[in-house]
Amino acid sequence: GDAAGAIAINVDELIVTNGGRISSTSLATVSPAGSAGRILIQGQSGIGSYAQTVTLDNSAISASANGGQGGTIEIKASNLDLRNGSRVLASSQGNNNAGGITLTSNDKIGIANSTVSTLARQASGGNITLTAPNIVRLVGANFKSSVFGPAGSSGGNISIDTIGPQFVVMQGKS
Repeated sequence: GDAAGAIAINVDELIVTNGGRISSTSLATVSPAGSAGRILIQGQSGIGSYAQTVTLDNSAISASANGGQGGTIEIKASNLDLRNGSRVLASSQGNNNAGGITLTSNDKIGIANSTVSTLARQASGGNITLTAPNIVRLVGANFKSSVFGPAGSSGGNISIDTIGPQFVVMQGKS
């Protein structure tokens, strides 16, 4: 099957609200099943630049594959804010690994009552990485790397850059 398309959004400000979705999905299950596409959100200048603001409010970003390799999600923003049940998900339903999720800020990341997760039904999960030099604030935030695969499959790593942030604040059931 064919791979899902990649999505690149070069923007100064992105606000996704009220159940809005950005997704790249490969539905093929028959071998060779296509991979999910990469989702990249970054600044207007393109590669290596940061959007000023990316906000998800009760919305979702997902890269998923039914049979192929899971897609990756990378968001680069000065101010990155996920809130009110927003979800960022990279998944694979078949025997290929889930993609990874990288949230990078050159200022701050805030995640409130939202979920960042990777899921692999029959393989290994992807890594989740958060990087921000000033503050990572987690209020009721959920991070999951779920694996339902056979022996030898493993969950992805979940990490917050410990070199950069001056503060990591965890409140509620984060």
